[in-house]
Amino acid sequence: MHGKHDLESAISLVFLGTGAAEGVPVLGCSCSNCQAAKKSPRSRRQRASLLVQTDRLNVLIDVPLEIREQLSRQDTPKIDVILITHWHIEHWIGLVELQHWDRELTTGRRETFEVFMNKNAYNEFETILDPLLRTCSPLLKEVIRAKKIEEYKPFVRDTVKIIPVGLYHEMPSTGYVINAEGKKISYLLDTGEDIPQETLRLAQGSDVVVLDCNFEKRLSEYHLSTMGVRKLVDKIEPKMTYLSHISHRNLPHEELEDFFIKSGANIMPAYDGLRVQI
Repeated sequence: MHGKHDLESAISLVFLGTGAAEGVPVLGCSCSNCQAAKKSPRSRRQRASLLVQTDRLNVLIDVPLEIREQLSRQDTPKIDVILITHWHIEHWIGLVELQHWDRELTTGRRETFEVFMNKNAYNEFETILDPLLRTCSPLLKEVIRAKKIEEYKPFVRDTVKIIPVGLYHEMPSTGYVINAEGKKISYLLDTGEDIPQETLRLAQGSDVVVLDCNFEKRLSEYHLSTMGVRKLVDKIEPKMTYLSHISHRNLPHEELEDFFIKSGANIMPAYDGLRVQI
């Protein structure tokens, strides 16, 4: 499954960005990991975002500052559903880029975007929308259709079932269990180890789970380390695990990959631009 192209596959996962809040390398930082990232393309990380593509639907999870560049690399003609995990700025600020989507109307229509978010993020978005509009085009309000979701209350778009699930973070954070084409993908970040039991139950046996792996060693209860990843994988028992939201306080990509290969588990760090087909 890792990085292979299967023409018969119905679902693609495209890791648009795999970095933590500060990206890698970090501005002004001369640590060994940031220095390594200047030499290793796979260690250079924009902020985390994932594109889930079925035959009929494109689902975007989180919208970082770099989203214009990330999507332009993929030649993505449309986005059907946008899922926001939480209100930390790097997970939603790229929404302002949507005001520029196809300004010349080459498709003959003005696109609108369904943007799903938890109650905390929705309330914050409603508060900040008018100030944002003073710095953006009024089109921003026209193209975004913000919708409030509840944890563990599924919704369906086309043939894709999406279940918002609770995570453990310093502010309300929502993961997503996506069922499409007979496959289950669980996107669980930002989070620490203390994930609710109902989330673990729903993610159990996922074909792919994507986990936060901010740190090499545990530095915060609100993010996962390499060992925290191992603990959750043992509980969820997915077929394959990919790691995202990786900071410069973790290992460079090649070293992190070697660490998990030696562990014998089906765990791999993702990198920006990785395409996985299920």
